[in-house]
Amino acid sequence: MASPIPPLNWHSQTTDEAVVEIVRLGEAQLEDQLAAAIASDARAINQASIFAAMSGGLGAGAIAVAQMSSPARHIVAGLAIAAALTLIGSFVSRHAAKPIDFYPRGYRPAKLAAFAQDPAQIRKWVAEDINCRLLDNQGSMVRSARLLATGFWMSAIGLFVGLSLALIGP
Repeated sequence: MASPIPPLNWHSQTTDEAVVEIVRLGEAQLEDQLAAAIASDARAINQASIFAAMSGGLGAGAIAVAQMSSPARHIVAGLAIAAALTLIGSFVSRHAAKPIDFYPRGYRPAKLAAFAQDPAQIRKWVAEDINCRLLDNQGSMVRSARLLATGFWMSAIGLFVGLSLALIGP
């Protein structure tokens, strides 16, 4: 099983048909979670790429202003702060898309061999394992969403503070 989660509370009258339906619905949910996780990873990579490009542009702007004959230090500092925090936001966003243990549907036959004599027991074990997988996947998705939001706000605050400093001046 994916993690130590209490087993499902099976009703003593649960039919084998009900267990089969529970497994079918659980596998459908696992497929939906996988699709959502792949989409979230794509958003995280896109966000990280955009923030990295913004950071590069802001950093280049800071260098260009610093190279002027009489550079405005507040503009250089503001652009540098915005570039640094946007780059950090890019790294945090990229971290949201890092490979993790994510549980798709399906099993290796060796994992089910212990229950080979009792198909009803296999189905109940699979239903319980799917429940564990769903909960573990959900936890991974929540952590990823928090990292993605943190990366966004880090970059947004960096842009606001840095550009405000650059525009307001001394």
